[in-house]
Amino acid sequence: MPFVETATESITFRVNAKILDKLRNESKSHQISLSTLVNQIFTQHVSWHAFAVDAGFITILKCSLADMIKKITDNEIKQIALDSVKNNAKDIVLFLRQEYSVNTVLELIETWAKISGYHYKQTRQDNKISFVIQHDLGKKWSLYLSTIWGHIFENFAQQKIDFDITSNTIAFTIVLQKQTA
Repeated sequence: MPFVETATESITFRVNAKILDKLRNESKSHQISLSTLVNQIFTQHVSWHAFAVDAGFITILKCSLADMIKKITDNEIKQIALDSVKNNAKDIVLFLRQEYSVNTVLELIETWAKISGYHYKQTRQDNKISFVIQHDLGKKWSLYLSTIWGHIFENFAQQKIDFDITSNTIAFTIVLQKQTA
């Protein structure tokens, strides 16, 4: 569930002076208010960081991951992805979002892209949602992600999702089922 800005409240915290200086500098460099930065940090914490480790996510250097996947064949990449998605995807989505639906998967992909520091673009038009994610990890990473997401979306949407993959980017569009009244 995306966090939609609603009413706000004021609260006072005591923050280590060195940490506060770093936060002020970061907000200044991003040209946003300190309040906006702190709200972004809180949102990232409750939507990802608080549960990601418990869901099985780890931090790894991008260059290390890229080097590892270069040594694996395309068929091995697909098999690893399918094993992973069949054994873990639903549990991870339920753990992180308490709901398993195409919308929560799409929201989780967006959160993951943000947290990973990937450049991405998401567009919505009527019942179509398109993503373009630039990861810069090589074509095999695109293959891995497209295999996982393709399997998930085919199960939800009962349609084959076409992915456009390059060595830097993965793109896809999914057409959501219209809700009937």
